Amino acid sequence: MFIRSQLCVAGTFQGVVGRDVCDACPQGSANDAEGSGTCAPCVPGTFASDAGLTRCESCEPGTYQDKTGKASCVDCPAGTQNPLAASDDASACVACPAGTHSGVKSTECVACPAETFAASENAAVCEECPMHSSPADGKTRCACDPGHVETASSSFTCEPCAPGWFAEAPDSTFCDLCGGDGYAAKNGTDAVRFFLFTYLRATTMGNWTDVVFSLQCTPFSPGHVGDDFENDKRMFGAKSQVPCSPGTRARDMLVALAIVRTCERCPNGTISAGAADDCVSCDLGSRSSDDNTRCVEVVNAPGSGLDGDGGSSTNATDEYNNLLASYVAAARDNAKTPATAVGFFILLGVVATCCGLFTGWYRRRRIRLRQLALEREYLIEEAESDMQRGKPPRRATIYALAGVVSYFFISIWALD
Repeated sequence: MFIRSQLCVAGTFQGVVGRDVCDACPQGSANDAEGSGTCAPCVPGTFASDAGLTRCESCEPGTYQDKTGKASCVDCPAGTQNPLAASDDASACVACPAGTHSGVKSTECVACPAETFAASENAAVCEECPMHSSPADGKTRCACDPGHVETASSSFTCEPCAPGWFAEAPDSTFCDLCGGDGYAAKNGTDAVRFFLFTYLRATTMGNWTDVVFSLQCTPFSPGHVGDDFENDKRMFGAKSQVPCSPGTRARDMLVALAIVRTCERCPNGTISAGAADDCVSCDLGSRSSDDNTRCVEVVNAPGSGLDGDGGSSTNATDEYNNLLASYVAAARDNAKTPATAVGFFILLGVVATCCGLFTGWYRRRRIRLRQLALEREYLIEEAESDMQRGKPPRRATIYALAGVVSYFFISIWALD
């Protein structure tokens, strides 16, 4: 009796003669042809998760498989990315750069969220910046906020600048003293205005470095000056401000090679009620009091008719003359320009020019003296040579030697 056999369908196989049942391809293998006696194992980069499959599937992005005949793919670890499908090696999972992070089976790295950072590669999660600091350099590190500096400790921490000090920019390494035109009343002050002069700052290494102010602390209010200084001599590092007293005004003055805000007495003929940048002139017929806080009417001013005889009173005339003199003095005081850095540097330039001229003259004199010394030695050798030959020195040699010696001694004290 003849029994007709049937071919095994795709996804199955039969490797034993005489069997009438086909077996499904096991996991990790596949067969897409009918009548097969075997199933092909999945190549690297592919997998077969179920039995009886006709083909192996490619590993999806974020996974890889570097072995044959596998039923699943391996997930890329956290901190890596793999945007490619059918990856057949673990190197397909590329480390996330600093400033980014990723989870397991990621196809791309994601930038760290706000206020967090990742200092190294392969970050699975981003860390929060410590207090008083913010992410910097592409969220690869933290930098101290303005008004704060990094502490000298093993771990990264930031501390606020003390009152009277400021740090103008993020990631500052030191706090600066407030200059002569501003103050810092609380910890952690940052910069709010500009300042044009330079000052010398002592660095932590003990060296003196020239620093140009680009910003400065909270500016003084009109008619106010600094108080409670960190540096009393230079009037720098004010922790607070106080108003100028009545009879005075706030003025910029040169103190220790820097412009600072100070109070000065109002000129004669002017007054101030306090907390003022400018003094107010008294009206004609009045003068300022001794403390420059109020205007006082001049009694019996000439021509006022108050003296009864058309202004012939000697006392009234003297007082009015004093009033006029006070106005002249006030105008002169207001016209005076306080000592400024410009005048200082002009004087410095004059001194430097004089030093340069003297140095040049001294150098030329030294060169000329050396030339005379060489001429003298040459003439002496000529005279000695004549004497060794039994001849008297030549007259021209003697005259030249006498001239050189005389000129040599004269040049020691006089300019050639």
